[in-house]
Amino acid sequence: MYKLLVQFWIAQGYIKQLIPSQSLQEIGFEYFNDLVDRSFFQEVGERFSREELTCKMNNLMHDLAESVAGMESSIVDLEGHASQVGENCRHISINPSLIPSLEGNMLRTLLHFPNMRIQILSDETWDLIIANGRRLRLLKLDDIDFKMIPRSIHKLKHLRYLDLSYNRGLKILPKGICNIPNLQVLKLDRCWELEELPKKIENLVNLTHLGCEDCNGLTHMPRGIGKLSSLETLSMFVVDKDGSHGGADLSELRGLNKLRGELRIRNLGFVKNAKERFKAANLKEKRHLRSLVLEWGFYFDDNDDDDKSLEDLQPHPNLKELCIQGWRGDAEFPSWISFLTNLVHIKIWGLGSKFKHLPSFAQFPCLQDLVICDLTELEYMDDNSPKGGQGEPQSFFPSLKYLCLRDCPNMKSWWRKRSIDDSNEDDTTVMAFPCLSLSFLFKD
Repeated sequence: MYKLLVQFWIAQGYIKQLIPSQSLQEIGFEYFNDLVDRSFFQEVGERFSREELTCKMNNLMHDLAESVAGMESSIVDLEGHASQVGENCRHISINPSLIPSLEGNMLRTLLHFPNMRIQILSDETWDLIIANGRRLRLLKLDDIDFKMIPRSIHKLKHLRYLDLSYNRGLKILPKGICNIPNLQVLKLDRCWELEELPKKIENLVNLTHLGCEDCNGLTHMPRGIGKLSSLETLSMFVVDKDGSHGGADLSELRGLNKLRGELRIRNLGFVKNAKERFKAANLKEKRHLRSLVLEWGFYFDDNDDDDKSLEDLQPHPNLKELCIQGWRGDAEFPSWISFLTNLVHIKIWGLGSKFKHLPSFAQFPCLQDLVICDLTELEYMDDNSPKGGQGEPQSFFPSLKYLCLRDCPNMKSWWRKRSIDDSNEDDTTVMAFPCLSLSFLFKD
């Protein structure tokens, strides 16, 4: 996948930043596109994610690359092969059980060799990695099922990329991780039992990517995270429900305006002094964000009389995807929605929502997916009556490809008529969905 490939290039120092305003990630994408244009990569296409590309090398290019790399790169999946790896090897993909067979300490890259068997990383193997990997820049040990990371990991001073994702039993991280001065990427995605991030995370001054997607065990974010001014990826921000963990509040998002990709904010229903904190998050200045997910959770703090208004969570108009989950506040939708004309995907759901009608999404020129679920109070999908000649198709969702309306039991009509004169309009006006290919309409 090209994003992963670019991060590998950055970790190895292959990408140089000539223009301060341009991120290394952006420069890396330009490199990738240039290689595609030159047929270095082939079969470039989407997989799983709308913005994730896969690719493979042309066979001739692959053979040439292997020839040029020589003994500096190796794949080890059999025990006999491990003993054949020379001291000049710099980049290796290996079955973790064979790591003890390696010799030499010149490695720059260590990836575990993927297979279908459960792999467990022993304490002894960890000790060998740290003892012999002092020059490591890239360490990828995802989905190996270890529960502890040794405190001595801080000895990997040159490490820039550390991937510990999918280690579902991992509960805590050693403080030593925050003493790896060059660390740029820390991936913890789907470490489901992870309870907290290290308290001194602000020491990772070079950190650009912090992945914690689906880390459902996280109870809060550490204070000081807002000092990571280089951060470009923060997949999830968790509000401390009752403040008992001394976690960061939303104001720490204020200066993180380099954030890209998706930002998911959880437990918004528990924010104290919500109006002040929502504004302090400064979402409208995060011009590079592609996706924003606002989650209130299944429980609301009813003891807080503050107005938790969506109006104070205004994002930047560049946003492409908006998801609102579990909002149970005002019946009115925020006014800023009309400015988000670049939206491609909209999802709104949540039992207990008070929305009685939604604003007009029909004229959004880029909107392709619209999902509305579990809005029990919803009566009208569009607050504006159609305009146009009698019986003529109404200009409607010019780019919409997927529409889902589910569990909206009180929905009366698509449009709400707003004046007495409107009541005389012909109700047979046809709605035109010129690009719609799939729709699901459910009503109990």
